[in-house]
Amino acid sequence: MVDGLAGPILDSLKAHPYLAILAASLAPGIEPRYAVLLGVSIEGVSLTASLAISLAGLVILSSIMSLGVSAIDSYMEKALNTGSRLYRVARLYRRVKLSGYKRAKASVEKWGLLGLILFIAIPLPFTGIYTGALASIPLGIRGYRLFAALLVGGFISLASTTLALALARF
Repeated sequence: MVDGLAGPILDSLKAHPYLAILAASLAPGIEPRYAVLLGVSIEGVSLTASLAISLAGLVILSSIMSLGVSAIDSYMEKALNTGSRLYRVARLYRRVKLSGYKRAKASVEKWGLLGLILFIAIPLPFTGIYTGALASIPLGIRGYRLFAALLVGGFISLASTTLALALARF
């Protein structure tokens, strides 16, 4: 028996596995590339089902981030400048944004949009859809170009993680 908060969380995963995969695919740090791994670890969920739900999460997350990243950035910058209750969150946000920008800048300057796609595609910590979207702000990549970069980069990352999982099972 699992004590504390872990018990209800594990029970929820078993009761609603597809919803858990979708929620994980939208979560920072997990995103669709690792949600597929979570899905196959849940009893009764196939790799195909986990991949399909993670793909749906990829489309949703890419849409939300490409449409909302400018508004989020404006709000966080305003919170920094006015000293609002979100000041600490806004400070953390700015650090993550600038860190992502510094890491993505060289590849974007060298390869343009393809550089951002590759940055998003690398399945390592502090890369991915969220960091790529934040890094795109100072790089001036917005709109449909940002959506395409998030979607393609996220798909490559998801495909590489799924392929590694399939090969490991084989």
